[in-house]
Parts: sequence; structure tokens; C-alpha cells
Amino acid sequence: MMHKRWNIAEPDCSLRDLLSNSLGIPSVLAQILINRNIRTKEEADMFMRSDMSFLHSPLSLPDIDKAIARIKQAIKNNEKVFLFGDYDVDGVTSCALLKLTLEKLGLQVKYCLPHRVKDGYGINKKAIDFVRKEKFDLFISVDCGITNFKEIELLNSYGIDSIIIDHHEPQEKLPNALAVVDPKLKGHKYPFRDLAAVGVVYKVCQQLCSDSLIDDLDLVLLGTVADVVPLVGENRILVREGLLRLAHTKKPGIAALIDVCRIKGREFDPYDVSFILGPRLNAAGRVSSAEIAFNLLTASSASEAKDLAEQLDIENKRRRDIERGILDEALAKVESEVNFKDHNVIVLSSEGWHQGVLGIVASRLAERFYRPTVIISTNKSLGRGSARSIRDFHIFDALSQCGELLETYGGHSHAAGLTILESNIEKFKVLINEVAKMALEPSDLIRSLDIDTEANLGDISLDLISGLEKLAPFGMGNPEPTFVTYNLFLRGRPSLLGKNTLKFWVSDGRFTYPVVGFGMADKFDFISENRRIDLAYSASLDSWQDSHQAQLNLKDARASQP
Repeated sequence: MMHKRWNIAEPDCSLRDLLSNSLGIPSVLAQILINRNIRTKEEADMFMRSDMSFLHSPLSLPDIDKAIARIKQAIKNNEKVFLFGDYDVDGVTSCALLKLTLEKLGLQVKYCLPHRVKDGYGINKKAIDFVRKEKFDLFISVDCGITNFKEIELLNSYGIDSIIIDHHEPQEKLPNALAVVDPKLKGHKYPFRDLAAVGVVYKVCQQLCSDSLIDDLDLVLLGTVADVVPLVGENRILVREGLLRLAHTKKPGIAALIDVCRIKGREFDPYDVSFILGPRLNAAGRVSSAEIAFNLLTASSASEAKDLAEQLDIENKRRRDIERGILDEALAKVESEVNFKDHNVIVLSSEGWHQGVLGIVASRLAERFYRPTVIISTNKSLGRGSARSIRDFHIFDALSQCGELLETYGGHSHAAGLTILESNIEKFKVLINEVAKMALEPSDLIRSLDIDTEANLGDISLDLISGLEKLAPFGMGNPEPTFVTYNLFLRGRPSLLGKNTLKFWVSDGRFTYPVVGFGMADKFDFISENRRIDLAYSASLDSWQDSHQAQLNLKDARASQP
């Protein structure tokens, strides 16, 4: 059984004691705050409260003054406005939020969400031709546009003003739009660069309406969590506030989706978006048309919403079937084509793989083999691909270094998309592995577990768990706090709950706690054979039958050293 590499944060004892005393919190909780770069009482108060008052002014965003002025001009003159979005959840929620807001302000708005397979990512000429033919005055792109140089120039040549609202990494040059609103623009000083596109759109809409738009935080939540941006800073505030409102959403479509997923009445967390709601919203854009998800989010009646939510559930089942088939083929290719001694990056291609699920398959392989992974589907000499990465490899930077072999590319540190001529795929495979060989150490290719601090079982109190809950919601950039306790002994034999959950009890001689390993039945033999173990775990209340007892949630275990 492969164990993870444990990265235990170096304790800052003096600062830990200072925060612990000034805040009146356990020292292990103080160390967790330090690990999240919180070093003062004021920063700790802000992090643990994280309410809407801590959001930055929208006016700090680059070009937002130009964007707002142009949209207000469109409202005043009753101009025709066209929105162009993206087919993923971030793009669909962004487009839905902006359309709903502009319509409240009196504008008649048309929109387009590209088809993933037929159109690909980004602004396309077909949409521009429609905008020209129908004589639109203003074109606004959301969650795309930052690399659409030719398309923006084409709009300019037709006398159509354009605004780009995006959050992707810009290149050295920017498209010649009237306004480019992107917190990642170099040379601008917006305090938080990691907003999802729907977060940027939310800021624009706030400024347009001079309103907090609290009732729209459900849309912001969905797009932000589904796009896997870091849950720190403004994202954490938006997600936290959105979760509070999700159960009481005023949008018929979101309420219907919750019903279809059979999760009504629960206390929501990011998991529900990442693994239940988000995949269904994404499924339409993956295997058919994102229009279904958009129509659901903007539905005005419960009956319309119910039909659309059920349709999305069906599309999600179809997506899973397609994904399963391609994953099986990809695993067979890994077996025959990949040499892990030489290949730090997995690059696989095949003709006709469904483009809608390439990103999911790439994620599955990157997770299973802990290697950056690029999956490419070819058709008529052109390949379209999705890339997913691991912790210490910036995939967008790596693609930039392979740019001469790519037709287009774009994305983030851990996820990206590309197009490539089929004739260049083998050269690309060689080059990106050369890039990875320079960037990665052998230890970077061992799955790691970040551990906040060593703790004694006596530290795991109900007061501590109450303090940990104030650090939520957890996700990328704000992981669930993880502890390590050494030299524990087992009380009794472990047992299996259901098919894949492991449960056992550990003690240090004074305190005894239950340990639950969700999805960790494969550790049954290891736990059974080792009477003394070092345990890496998170802590929570045992949710079974509203128990108010603490339980340890297994992350990893090792045999204790004698």
C-alpha cells in the first residue's frame, strides 16, 4: 500500500502562544491560523468572521469604470446588448447573473453559450456574424475573451463596442476591447486576483445596481465552487454567504435541482456543489448544450424548472457512461504507451473521444497516477485537449513553453485547454516531458498530505471542533485542518461499514476516539496488522444520530517507529 508524503508545517511557537492567548483559543487552532498566513489578532478576527463587509470595492477592478459607463449608456439609450459566455458552470452562472441583472435594469438582452464540441472555447465568428446581422450595439463576454484578439478586432471593424469580463490569465498583450475587467491583469492592484468569473460579474452587477445582490449569491456560490478556485479571501466570503442562502434560494431552477438531487433539507457545504449540483449543471455543456443549464438557472416557474432539472439529471447519467468508456480506453493506453520512468506527464490521444468529458478523464488519471495529464481527441487532423495537473506543476506555464507546437491554449495553474495539429502531438509529448523534467523533483511525484500540526488526543475537544467550524468552508487554498498524533494503539479490531468505509478506535492510554475512514477500506489489512500507528486525521462531530461526540476522520496512517 502506497503511503503519502507527509508535509508537517513548521510550528511557530512564539506566535502561536501569542495568538492563543490574545484570542482565547486552543494553541493548535492558533497554529492552523498561522499556517493560513494569519499572523495578527485583527487578521484572525477577519478570517473567522468573513462577512460581506470585508469584500473589496468593485471600483478597484481594472476598467470597471469604463464597463459601467458603457452599460449605463446602453440602458439610457435602450441599446441592443449581446452576452457571450462559456459552457461550464462558471460561464453559465456568469451569463445568467449578468442577463438577470441587465433585464432588471430594463435592457433587452440576447445571449450565446457556445457548444463545446461544435464551437469550442471562446468567442467565435458565428456569434459575431449574428451580432452584426441583428445590429447589436454592445457585446459583452463573460468567462472568456481575454485571448480573443482577432474576434475583438472584428467587432471593432463592425463598429460594435465590446467589454470583456474574465478571470483567466492574460497574455502580454490584451485584446483591444473598450474595457477588460479581469483581476489578473498585470500592473493593476485589485487586492484579490483569484475570483471566479462569476465573482467578477457579481462585482460588476453590484456596481451597476448599487446593491449587495444578496439573493444572487446562490449563483455566485455555484460558479465559484465548481470552477475550483481557491476558497480564500473574497471567494471564501462569497461561498460562505452563498451556502447560507442556498437552502432558501428564490430561484425556481436551483430549488428544483436540489429536489432532483434529493438533498433538500440538509446543511449545505462545498461538497454538495462539487460532487452533486455542479456535475449536473456541467453535464449539459459536456454532452449536449449548456442552454439546458442556463434555462434552468433563469427559469421563472417551478414547473419549467422541474422539467429542466430532470433533464439535467438524465444528461449527467449519460455523461457518466461516456466518461466511463473513455476512461477504460485511456487506462489501457497508459498501460501500453506510458513509461513512468521517463514520462512525468501523461499525454494520450485518440480519434473521436468525446470532447465534453476529456477534462474529467484527465482529472481521473492525474489523481490515480499523480502525474500531470493531457487528454486529446483528434478529428480531421486537429486535436482538442484538456490538461489537469498536480500540486507542484503549473500546467498553463508548461503549455506556454510548448506554445510553438500548439494552435491555441489557455487556462490556470492546474487546468487548461488546448488545440493542436495531430502531426504535432508526438513532438508535444516529448517537449512537455522535457519541461516537466526540469521543473519537477522526484519527490514532487509522490502524493503528499499537508498536516497542520501535531496534536495530542487530549487536544481534540468539542471547543476545538467548534473553533474549526469557524474556519469553513473548506476547499482548495483553505483545506480542512489536518492533525497528526504519534504512537497510538488500537482498541479492538477494525470493522467495515458498508462497502468502503473503515472504522476503528484508537487510544493514547488516557483518551479514546473513534476513527472513520471514508472510502478507505483498502487500509483494513494494514490497520489490522499494526497495533501501534501514527495517525493523520481531521476532527469533527460524529454526525450519526445527532451525536455530540468527537470523531477522527482518517487521512493516512503509518506504523509507529519502535
